[in-house]
Amino acid sequence: MNTYSALASLYDRWAETDYVHWVDFYEALFAHFEVKPRTIADLCCGTGKGMLELLKRGYKVTGVDISEDMLEQAGTRLRKGGFASAMLVCQDITRLKLPPQDACVCMCDGFNYLLNEKQVLAALRGIHAALRPNGILIFDISTYYKLKYMEGNGFFGKEDIDAAYLWQNRFDDSTHTIDMDITFWAAQASQQDDMHRTRELHRQRAHTQHEMEQWLAQAGFELQGIFGDLRLEPPKPKEMRIHFVAKRS
Repeated sequence: MNTYSALASLYDRWAETDYVHWVDFYEALFAHFEVKPRTIADLCCGTGKGMLELLKRGYKVTGVDISEDMLEQAGTRLRKGGFASAMLVCQDITRLKLPPQDACVCMCDGFNYLLNEKQVLAALRGIHAALRPNGILIFDISTYYKLKYMEGNGFFGKEDIDAAYLWQNRFDDSTHTIDMDITFWAAQASQQDDMHRTRELHRQRAHTQHEMEQWLAQAGFELQGIFGDLRLEPPKPKEMRIHFVAKRS
């Protein structure tokens, strides 16, 4: 069962992420920490919405994702947006190999898909190696509060005329992981009256702020700041998402 395979073609239909606001926030962080990156690696870039917004603002961006299907969607988006030559790379971020970058960013839960310390450290060390000296890393995590109390053991669904999904979550307190069992139905181009059924299982881990601070230090980063959800303020106790800014030392 491949993650972000069947979901790739339907992801943008239902995703509500405002990447313009997200990139506004990243640029506010660049200004806050007085960095002016020219080259940026967009890790776990998905269908390329955030990457396209960065490209529109003049950055030279390399998109990285483990899913070929998501990268196919990203390629289509970039071509339509006038950035056909932008680089897309199919890589697992725990085995990252990139040319030197001024900054690396990872938007919208990418680090939650790393399920243990070994995977997180492998990703952070690969990012550290890809950054130029004093290069900056910005990423977010969905919090324990969000994954356990807001999404854990939840059941969701949505139906459109040509597609639908059912989404069942189960949170495991012993591992701090959430399993997201998603079943999709989508009309086929050649047979509009028939709905093709596909199932995907996604798993994320609710890393704590303290764990991330430790792992960043172990990977050789200097922590610059921790922020609430798209705000230049410290996280609140029931924050849904927190953002980390770290520098290659």
